Amino acid sequence: MTDVHDLEQRLASQPVERLVEELIATARKLDAVSEELRAADAERLALRQALDEKRHAARDVASRDQAILGSMSEGLVVFDLEGNVLEMNPAGLRLHGLESVAEVQKHLHEFSSGFVVSDLEGHPLEPDDWPLGRVLRGETLTGLELRVRNARGEQGVWSYNGGLIHDRDGNPFLGILTIRDVTAQKAAEAEQERLLTENRDQRDFLRGLLQAVPLGIAVVGGPEHRFELANIENYALAQQPGTGLMGITLAEAYPELAPEATRAIEKVYRTGRAVHVREHKAAMQPGGQKGYWNVDYVPLPDGNGGVERVMILIRDVTDEVLARQRIEELAAQAQQQADEMDAIFEEMVEAVIVYDASDRPARANRAARVAYGPALQGRDRPEIIRLLNLRHLDGRPAALEDSPVDRALRGETVQGELFLFAHAQGGDRVMSANAAPLKQEDGPGGAVVVWHDVTSQMQAQQKIEELAARARQQAQELDAVFEAMVEAVMVYDPNGTLIATNRAARDLYGLDHVGASLPDLARRLQARHPDGRPLEVEETAASRALHGQATHGMPVRLTGADGQERAVVASGAPLRQNGGPAGAVVVWHDVSEQSRVQAALAAERARLKALVDNAPEGIVLADEQGRIVLANPAAEGMYVRRLPTGESDESFARMQIYHPDGRPWDPQTLPLTRSARDGETWSEVEEVILLPDGQRRSLLANTAPIRDDQGRVAGAVGVFQDVTEQVAVRDALRRRNEELQVLTAELEAYDYTVAHDLKNPLSMIVGSADLLSGVLARVEGEGPQRMVRNILEGTRRMNDIVESLLLLAGTRSGEVRVEALDMAGIVDQACRSLEPEIGRAEAELHVAEDLPAALGYAPWIESVWTNYLSNALKYGGQPPHLEIGYELETPAPGAGRTEMIRYWVRDRGPGLTEEEQARLFVPFSRLDRPEKLGHGLGLALVRRIVHKLGGQVGVKSVAGEGCTFWFTLPRADKPPATSG
Repeated sequence: MTDVHDLEQRLASQPVERLVEELIATARKLDAVSEELRAADAERLALRQALDEKRHAARDVASRDQAILGSMSEGLVVFDLEGNVLEMNPAGLRLHGLESVAEVQKHLHEFSSGFVVSDLEGHPLEPDDWPLGRVLRGETLTGLELRVRNARGEQGVWSYNGGLIHDRDGNPFLGILTIRDVTAQKAAEAEQERLLTENRDQRDFLRGLLQAVPLGIAVVGGPEHRFELANIENYALAQQPGTGLMGITLAEAYPELAPEATRAIEKVYRTGRAVHVREHKAAMQPGGQKGYWNVDYVPLPDGNGGVERVMILIRDVTDEVLARQRIEELAAQAQQQADEMDAIFEEMVEAVIVYDASDRPARANRAARVAYGPALQGRDRPEIIRLLNLRHLDGRPAALEDSPVDRALRGETVQGELFLFAHAQGGDRVMSANAAPLKQEDGPGGAVVVWHDVTSQMQAQQKIEELAARARQQAQELDAVFEAMVEAVMVYDPNGTLIATNRAARDLYGLDHVGASLPDLARRLQARHPDGRPLEVEETAASRALHGQATHGMPVRLTGADGQERAVVASGAPLRQNGGPAGAVVVWHDVSEQSRVQAALAAERARLKALVDNAPEGIVLADEQGRIVLANPAAEGMYVRRLPTGESDESFARMQIYHPDGRPWDPQTLPLTRSARDGETWSEVEEVILLPDGQRRSLLANTAPIRDDQGRVAGAVGVFQDVTEQVAVRDALRRRNEELQVLTAELEAYDYTVAHDLKNPLSMIVGSADLLSGVLARVEGEGPQRMVRNILEGTRRMNDIVESLLLLAGTRSGEVRVEALDMAGIVDQACRSLEPEIGRAEAELHVAEDLPAALGYAPWIESVWTNYLSNALKYGGQPPHLEIGYELETPAPGAGRTEMIRYWVRDRGPGLTEEEQARLFVPFSRLDRPEKLGHGLGLALVRRIVHKLGGQVGVKSVAGEGCTFWFTLPRADKPPATSG
């Protein structure tokens, strides 16, 4: 009102021209504002188009991201800052053993109920310490490996990466985890580590073997033949200290060997075959004498058929060569100084035989004659060999050409070879043979053979070797046992210094550094008493053992190599050598897991006891003899007395337990006793107990055997539920049902009597009405005829009611023979009986051609079809369009049901409401449709008939869309019998 008043004042106070100018200025401003608005609308439209494009792009990105997430091999988990799991890709669902995202959209604590997460040592983690909980605390995870058991019970090792996602302002708003199953990778790494360890052990063995063999072994390569490998023997032969050979040339290491070696190596490269050089004159030996080497040049192939490197094997044969030379010198001296050597020759303990050039013994000393006996007299060499039974040490006969004398006669020198032969004094002897040829100026002059009896020496040496082998075997066995022991074992010298540990000590406690002192070890391991007090050095089992005191089963707490506290039982014993102290040995038995298991068992027992004590059902445990060992308060409350714990089953007799029919229950056959003794399982067995006050209480018993890990019955458990009130209700219902059955029988008899008594008078009325109709046909006027028609119509309707009542009564008590039905013929018969109604209604009827046979009773099923068709003619539209058809109902696999056929009648009438459908099939119930009243028995009769024959009835309808009335019957296995 104020604005209008101001405007009126302005109009009154200002001239019209001024007002017109203001209006023009205002119009211009409005035009400018309109332009701005149009520009703003255009800009808004452009922004909207850009926004739509970004939305499409975002949807494309989302689809692409969804495809990427679906194809990821790693599991992806997205969660909010409250710990709620929001999303998980298919790989994540598979890892967690889940079917859909709906199963994971939960809070961490709810989501964790189906999973177990532990560290790699198997220690379970609380949900807040799971990777999701750690990310929520602000941690960034990289390669965190944990053991997981998923919802399906599958176990594995998962690697986690994850952290918080921040917005542009640096504020976290989501968390993300990626999960990779590394179970196979971890197994492969363990196998790889095992193979590497095995390979290292093999290399160490070969390296030790290489250094131990009495051969100079070297590998050279390249055009200058530089050393790439050399063992200790090579250093000695080349007189090079330490590793001085590595990298230098062959000429620098062996100047005298270089020319011949170079030619041999070049031949190896050229031919690819080994070259052997024997008794090469080597450099001067440390003692100043000339040396002799046997040198082998062996090719090392390159994989392509060529030679990559050459292995040089050098064996110092100086001693053998010098020995041979010495023998030759001695033989020459013996020939030249025979007279001087006769005495010595004769007195030698070795048997010496000289053979002439004709292979016959020319001379033998006393020892030879004693050893050979008569075999030397006038016999040639083959016969002597045969009589002496010359053999190798393994028992093989020595061939003539292998005998020392034969080889010496061929020019060979034999040194220290061992043979067996039959001594002339009896028994076999082990003889060491040295043989050499005798030379003369004009050719071979025979041979000399020296036999040294080394039987006693060999026996002693064999005994020594057996003892040494046994000692080595025992040492190896002890080493293997020492390393394989699950207990940690430490050995200390007399000064308390650690000198040896086994694998358990190294792996569990990090004791891989020998030489540590006892105080250092106690400090490093943080040795403590079980109550947490520090363990002084002098209190340790090692210190006590070093002072001569043995310790057994001393409880100690230590910190292992993984930083975890371990409960240990320590035992120690002193070591002695030659009657004096030699150190101590200490054994630690890890009982950490045992302690944890005992604590867990105690907690589990406490939880189980709380559960049993507070359970509303009575719980009773019995041993294998059926004696009660435990009963919870609920059980004793049910029996209103203390149960006979620990007593024999005869004590059950005093508890007055009965069958529901009142028979006393034999204690030997009680369900709990049968489960405990026979391993039987009993379910929902009713027991009645007589309480001390005379009341009866009904219990529902469920019992089952308890079995040990071998499957043997170790007792039984029974769960008892007080069902006294339920039994009382059941008995009352049973009595009421019996009363109803009596009333139903009386009602059926009454129905039948009434219907039967009404049928005869109705027949008389129909007959009289027909006669009256004939008489009145001659009377003029429509009135009398209409009255007669009304009488006949009412009588027919009443007759239908009576027939329905009789049929209804018959379905209650009557028994009929069920057989395969010709359903097409029955439908045809029903349609013919309704031909007048079909004609009056001008109905259109379609019947399926292949109606299958079903099991039933033909008169009853014809009544069913008649009722359905009669209703459809009344309510199926104007004019009615009716369809008769069927469909098969196949039961689910394993359901154990017969295959059923559903027959139906479908119309196109106004249909039924849900309220009207609920009132169908009820006796004497009629719909509120006055134009088509019935007696209300038809559909009730249909329901009774079909149920009697094992089927079901029903209707499907939507108001305004017609109705489908159906019924089911069992399908017939065989076609119906045909007459004629």
